Amino acid sequence: MKIFISINLPQEIKNKLYEIPKIIGKGSAKIRFVPKKNYHCTMKFLGETTEEKLNEVIKKLSKINFKSFKIKIYGMGVFPDYNSIKIIWIGIQDTKELLYLYNAVDSETLNFTNSYMKYNPHITIGRVITVKSKNSLIKKINEIKFAPMEFEVKDFCLCESITTKDGVNYKTLKRFSLI
Repeated sequence: MKIFISINLPQEIKNKLYEIPKIIGKGSAKIRFVPKKNYHCTMKFLGETTEEKLNEVIKKLSKINFKSFKIKIYGMGVFPDYNSIKIIWIGIQDTKELLYLYNAVDSETLNFTNSYMKYNPHITIGRVITVKSKNSLIKKINEIKFAPMEFEVKDFCLCESITTKDGVNYKTLKRFSLI
């Protein structure tokens, strides 16, 4: 099973963010938009894991004792850059509390992955398949403006990524409450 650790978003924020793919729409690129139910902020991707390792990860993550905190969602961007657009994302303010939680998650799970990724908090809303007009796509992304949204992070989750013929689904395996 493929697993990752994430912060889930409140439904009202998912609903507001879901308007963005409608604005980007079609025409300038073929984009596979993420279903609204799958919107989340990945803390760390652990990849393929056995049942035995899954239980170890749960034990390690259960040790994290952290206070709830607020984060802001604002702005948009792309990965890896505007010359080669692969992912369209919504930004998350990189607060010290979010960084502390990320560092706690990272240190507890260091032995479960051999890859390193710089933490860049975001919500993926679309994966670009092909670009017909890069300038048009960039213009659409840059024109989208929305008021920053804030919510309280009360927990984080260990999730499984399940690939089906209809796309990817995420299943919450364990929720870890913040105090």
